Amino acid sequence: MINLNEVGAFASAPTAAGVPVRFGLYLPGITPQAGYEVVVRVIHKEDRFNPDIQPRDFPLDFVPTSPNDLWQKVVLIELQPGTRFGKEGSYLYRYQLWQTVGGNRKLVTLWFTDPFAQATDAGELSAFVTPGFLADFVWSDEAWKVPELESLVVYELHVEEFNSTFDGVVERLPYLKSLGVTCLELMPVTSLQLDFDWGYGPLHYFAPNERWGGVQGLKRLVNACHAAGVAVILDVVYQHVSGNFPYYLAYENAGLPSPMTGNFDKYGPVIDFSKPFASVSGQ
Repeated sequence: MINLNEVGAFASAPTAAGVPVRFGLYLPGITPQAGYEVVVRVIHKEDRFNPDIQPRDFPLDFVPTSPNDLWQKVVLIELQPGTRFGKEGSYLYRYQLWQTVGGNRKLVTLWFTDPFAQATDAGELSAFVTPGFLADFVWSDEAWKVPELESLVVYELHVEEFNSTFDGVVERLPYLKSLGVTCLELMPVTSLQLDFDWGYGPLHYFAPNERWGGVQGLKRLVNACHAAGVAVILDVVYQHVSGNFPYYLAYENAGLPSPMTGNFDKYGPVIDFSKPFASVSGQ
């Protein structure tokens, strides 16, 4: 069973000592008994373009009782003078996979993103935000009701091609309403590929594209649509993933069979739902 409460990155409020964060990642078949190590590399978003400030590395611990081979660690990102480390804000992170065989430690995968990240940054970086840094989103759609099926007029669009961002779609709601549209179907919003793929190369399942406005931007769009009497449908892709999806990339580099993917199609690695890890239900 995949437990979304034990994977991903969860930060606590900053303290006088720094920012506590719990990281969690399932890597079935990748264990310390085979010499593997998992490292998370972290940097504050405001420091990432300063060459004098380097990211920090934290090794994760293997949880031997986990049926999905969980790697997890609560770390403290301590205050560091002259940097944003240990302060509130948005942090970027990624994972590295190492293996020691015969006394020789080698880097198996330079870096891969968090498949359970609930936020990202531009490109393929996972992200988390300290509590209280962003104002809580206030919904105003308590009275919203989905239109009756016979009155649905569905308009399918790709956010970036339509008007660049989630907020860009909001700007054009009056136009869509003038066409009689009562429902937007958004093509997949979790692909980060910079070449145009209509969104069908998903890299994350839980994090809307940051370049389009991220989680907050998607919430603003849904809220505005409901205020305008327009329903929203999210098109999602579970049949295949990006070639940089962690459960393909890390396992390919390690020479191990992926717990999720099988063959390729024209879009990338195909999810093999006959594999137990690919077919377990979340909670």
